[in-house]
Amino acid sequence: MAWDGSSHRIPKDKLEWVEKTLASPQAQQAKMRILLSHLPLYAVAVGRNQPGDVIENADEMREMLERYNVHTYISGHHHSYYPAHRGKLQLLHMGILGSGPRPLIDAKIPPWKALTVVDIKFDSPQLTTYTTYDIRTLKVIENEQLPRFLAGHNGILLRRDVEHKDLTAEEKSFCEQRLGKKMCEQS
Repeated sequence: MAWDGSSHRIPKDKLEWVEKTLASPQAQQAKMRILLSHLPLYAVAVGRNQPGDVIENADEMREMLERYNVHTYISGHHHSYYPAHRGKLQLLHMGILGSGPRPLIDAKIPPWKALTVVDIKFDSPQLTTYTTYDIRTLKVIENEQLPRFLAGHNGILLRRDVEHKDLTAEEKSFCEQRLGKKMCEQS
């Protein structure tokens, strides 16, 4: 499913349409459900870590997508590559090929112009793998090069290969001091 999530407020009638569409027999019989949107649910980039640059009520939206077994939410707008998850939902924040890549929140790494290839393997428990290239060098960007988590204004995101239980006490403390305990939990 693709929607023009270019406004942070999704009107009630559009949300009802999304829910009805995801609940349909066609959608539920699909082997996989992916949603494409311009705006992300959660903040990842410097300069875009504020209300209005993410979908309003991100947790409620994520819960609805999880209820209908949406596997991946792919977004742009932040111009920063970050493969994440929150709860059961995979979140692929796409980088940019043109001008204006933005640094990740709290990252000490330069931003990349990035291109991601998504491979879908229906017989794999992980279902998707990403191969992301730094378009300037054509070198693969490995998960280990990225922060283990991001603490944006509207909640924590874990890198897709990191589980909440694997965060160190120092990492949890950093997030809780910035956002409070509730926003640093993964539900």
